[in-house]
Amino acid sequence: MKALLDTNILIDYLKGFEQARKEMNRHERLLISLISWMEVMAGATPEEEPLVRSFLSGFEPVPVSPEIAERAVAIRRD
Repeated sequence: MKALLDTNILIDYLKGFEQARKEMNRHERLLISLISWMEVMAGATPEEEPLVRSFLSGFEPVPVSPEIAERAVAIRRD
């Protein structure tokens, strides 16, 4: 099963939260949007950047098209 992880799960994992690790281990294929990639990288210090970049390279990136962005807005509004 695959899962599209949001920024919060990624950050929680990097902070060592067990629940985030469990959630990620439940899925065979882990995907992240390029927006999540940017958000996590922007929050990394220069010292953390190599480790965070390596961590993020293990995920399948999902580009964000205008259609996907519109759908995300609709979901968040519900």
